[in-house]
Amino acid sequence: MSWSRLEGKSAARKMLRRETKAGSKSTDGTRKRPSASAVWRESRDLIWEHRGRLGLGLSLMLVNRLSGLVLPATSKYLVDEVIGKHRAELLGISVDGAWCHVAYATHRRFHFPLLSDFEPKGAVAKTYGVYAQEQGTSGRALFVLDEEGTIRWSYVSPIGVNPGADGILMALEQMDAVHAS
Repeated sequence: MSWSRLEGKSAARKMLRRETKAGSKSTDGTRKRPSASAVWRESRDLIWEHRGRLGLGLSLMLVNRLSGLVLPATSKYLVDEVIGKHRAELLGISVDGAWCHVAYATHRRFHFPLLSDFEPKGAVAKTYGVYAQEQGTSGRALFVLDEEGTIRWSYVSPIGVNPGADGILMALEQMDAVHAS
């Protein structure tokens, strides 16, 4: 929603109301301190008028907090149980520096290594054909390599789309089937 729409007639009325309630000048030219009841009344009016947006914001904050509890456990399960049972290793790599990776892995509580493709910038991403020269970043891509380093499966995700892990798991299962035969 644009700011100009928020500053419509109701915002102008509120500003006028605020100035007349809380900003009246006393006879000596200083501003009068607003009464607590006037402040509470104005607060209730603002909250009531914007209750839909406030409710959405609080809901998003709750989801964000809950995902902070779920994601670390999901990451640990993925690495330990799912990837581990396929005799595979999970590595993350990006063109960010090592200190960025330390902070990111700590914040997200990742249980797998994050590798830096920082210097020379994007050399590994260029080798795999996923370096975006214009942006100076690597694309969001997934690769499954076998023991010899041969790419057995790959997927380059559109920007802003989480590629998920389904393709990786299918590729690992196919590789296990080949090893079993």
